[in-house]
Amino acid sequence: MTARDIIDQASITHIWSTLGGGELRHGRGKAFWRDDDGYSVSLNEDKNVFFDFATGAGGGILDLVQSVNGCSRSDALRWLASHLNVDLDNQRPLTVAEKREYAIRRAAAERKAQDLTEQRKQRFRALCDRRNIQYLSENGNSAIARTLLATTGGEGDEDAWRDIWRHAHEDLRADAVDRKIQKLKTATPGELVAMQGSAA
Repeated sequence: MTARDIIDQASITHIWSTLGGGELRHGRGKAFWRDDDGYSVSLNEDKNVFFDFATGAGGGILDLVQSVNGCSRSDALRWLASHLNVDLDNQRPLTVAEKREYAIRRAAAERKAQDLTEQRKQRFRALCDRRNIQYLSENGNSAIARTLLATTGGEGDEDAWRDIWRHAHEDLRADAVDRKIQKLKTATPGELVAMQGSAA
């Protein structure tokens, strides 16, 4: 059973009583382990946490056990497991081989994360460049169109009009690039991996 499983089985008010805590008044009790007479310790049963208003200390069930027993976190977990009558055998320390394997996997994951971060930056810069070029092109063609309309009453050079209409129907427009940039900004690691093999 994992530490999280063990903690989830416990109730902080029950552990409070087991450790020697007295009655609670409106969810508050006395810090009996330091002989405090005031009701300065607040317990929240829903969240399984406590807070000592006199000292500013607080936390979860293991923190409470540590405060009362003056022990380490691992000792607090062992005390809690013993109190709940659950087995902690699978909480053994990692072997040298397991630590080595963990270190290898962690290093690989960190390298992958760095690669994804760098790829996101590169794709983002490339998309921003494409968007800026597209905006300039659109603005330039719009200016040409306005000039032709103003000076010719709608009649103009055939090549210029062809360029304008070609641009108007291109697949990649600035607003489309903006959508791609937004998608890249919010992409999850899995989506970034999927993007690696696709065009920007």
